Amino acid sequence: PFMLLAQGVVFAALYYFLFRFMITKFNLMTPGRGDDELDEAVETEDSATAAPTTKEARFRQQAETILAGLGGPDNIRSIDNCATRLRLEIEDMDKINESKIKSAGVPGLNRVSKHDLQVIVGTEVQFVADELIKLKSDK
Repeated sequence: PFMLLAQGVVFAALYYFLFRFMITKFNLMTPGRGDDELDEAVETEDSATAAPTTKEARFRQQAETILAGLGGPDNIRSIDNCATRLRLEIEDMDKINESKIKSAGVPGLNRVSKHDLQVIVGTEVQFVADELIKLKSDK
């Protein structure tokens, strides 16, 4: 049993240093590591607007930014969500503005197919999805 503990520590260190080396050496894109220039431009653009005070206002603002990045309500066929992602069916993928969507504070996007897109929001995705559905039905 003690050998398993020692082996676990050795493999944890091996994985950590090997993956760290590979990621930095080959500049592999992992979640949270994006284009710094893009992120800085988005931060300066969003710093002019005041942060919303309530959670509802924050979710609404996030949904509005995502909707703008998706090309508007007419570009969305359907909206669904799972535990951490918005699952969207999109009319025209060419209208998607990834930097605008990321400016809403989402970690990333996943293009699943020609018309399917996932926006990684996090555990509060249900609230953002509800606001997105309201915005789509309002417009």
